[in-house]
Amino acid sequence: MGWSNLIYLLVGVGIGIAIGFFGKNWAAATPTRTQTESASSPAVQSQTLHHCQEQLQQTRLAYHMASEMSQFKAGFLARVSHELRSPLNGLIGMHQLILNDLCDSPEEEREFIGKAHESALKLMKFIDEMVVVSKTEHGTDRLQIQPIELAQVFREVYNLTHHQAANRNLILEFSEPNPEVYVLADRRRFRQVLVNLVDSAITQMPEGKICLSAIPIPELQKVAIVLKDDRP
Repeated sequence: MGWSNLIYLLVGVGIGIAIGFFGKNWAAATPTRTQTESASSPAVQSQTLHHCQEQLQQTRLAYHMASEMSQFKAGFLARVSHELRSPLNGLIGMHQLILNDLCDSPEEEREFIGKAHESALKLMKFIDEMVVVSKTEHGTDRLQIQPIELAQVFREVYNLTHHQAANRNLILEFSEPNPEVYVLADRRRFRQVLVNLVDSAITQMPEGKICLSAIPIPELQKVAIVLKDDRP
């Protein structure tokens, strides 16, 4: 075999190897008709569209919640900053009367102390609400769900609200539940909800009676909290 034939043979083998190598890579890189049809099938397109719709819905929900929280904070801070002055002024005023010996009798002094105590409790309630809003905003406020005795919560709510009702000449009656009745709830939040309900009724009533009771529903394993008033 001459040198020219040998060169032609080597060149031919090299071209064959190159064609085989690039042919395999081209086949691997180029999607087949079956793959293209599978990617563009109605089922795949439907799944992609459904996923996009879910993402859009979640984005809208997050935006709505952020807007609601912003409006709530603005209204809450405006209300609290205004209402903080009332109990604070009452607390300072009652103490000034007592410190300056302006009470006519020990009974009147005790009455002023009771009013000062009521103002302090109301002030503490507003501060607690501000702390809750701050923790909620930063995502650090978590519910502590645990079994709590309902009768004990009723007693705590009564102690926090009966002075306010008495000062407005309102009758406040709590039907204490059975001591064996327990509920699953966050104690602080649950108590605050009941206090807010009673406070709202006291504020809106010029006279009358407010009754708070609990009705167990054994078949549903629930307890119904009932607030009634007999305003004229």
